[in-house]
Amino acid sequence: MIGEAAEVGPYTTLIGATIDAEAHVERSRVQETHIGRAANIGPWTYLRPGNELGEGSKAGAFVEMKKAHIGNGTKVPHLSYVGDADLGERTNIGGGTITANYDGVHKHHTTIGSNVHVGAGNLFVAPVAVGDGVTTGAGSVVRHDVPSDSMVYSENTQHVVEAGSPNGSAEHACIARFHRRHPHRRSRGRPHEATDIVAFDVTEPLAITDAMLIASASNERQVLAVAEEIEKDLYLKAGKRQPRSREGLTEGQWVLLDYGDFVIHVMHQESREYYRLERLWKDCPSIDLQLEHAEGEQEPTASSEA
Repeated sequence: MIGEAAEVGPYTTLIGATIDAEAHVERSRVQETHIGRAANIGPWTYLRPGNELGEGSKAGAFVEMKKAHIGNGTKVPHLSYVGDADLGERTNIGGGTITANYDGVHKHHTTIGSNVHVGAGNLFVAPVAVGDGVTTGAGSVVRHDVPSDSMVYSENTQHVVEAGSPNGSAEHACIARFHRRHPHRRSRGRPHEATDIVAFDVTEPLAITDAMLIASASNERQVLAVAEEIEKDLYLKAGKRQPRSREGLTEGQWVLLDYGDFVIHVMHQESREYYRLERLWKDCPSIDLQLEHAEGEQEPTASSEA
């Protein structure tokens, strides 16, 4: 249904859509969505089923929405994904913002209040709720709830490693220290031993980091011990690098260390088998960490292993 004085431009596909009076839709695909009075959609906007856009709202160029409720006067101008989310009134979403609603198993909800100013390139990791009157810094990763009338930002320290610098492979060398070259000995459960280490170059699909590293440990104690040793080695041997955030240190099932340009996942073997993170990046190039020949390691002898 199309309301009075509404404009639907060429190259637009409407499937079960309701467009209220004075709304404008240009070069977009709209499915099972209600577009409020005087809302502005497009160009090249993809509105999947289940959206409710309020009066005077905007979904701009190359915006995708799914099951999103957009308040009156709220604008999502361009290059963003808003899924399974509620946005209040008169909120502005910076370009390149994503609501990360899917953890690989379940869908989660994002709530952003009214009169919120979201900086460019934000990532909201659901489930998360942001109160009214909040301002977020550009490039922020929002993982936890934010109270009203506050500011939130993520510190992302820039590191430059010049060609030929000895620190260029320091991160790989530190990770390599926790890999054993003899798979049949991995089950012994040494306190600082990580197994099945893989890494992926994710610069193409992700804008928030360059590399994902995954390692396993056989129990909760080893998960925490491996994560602690990685942190210590990167601090001591890679220019005092520290993670900008840590997750999972309480449970010991899955510890995430976010270093900005790379993210390390140390996982209990059962959790790794359940979540199967590798499948998320199966099409990404693998990174050769040269773990079989880690610098400074020597082949263990029969006497040293006895």
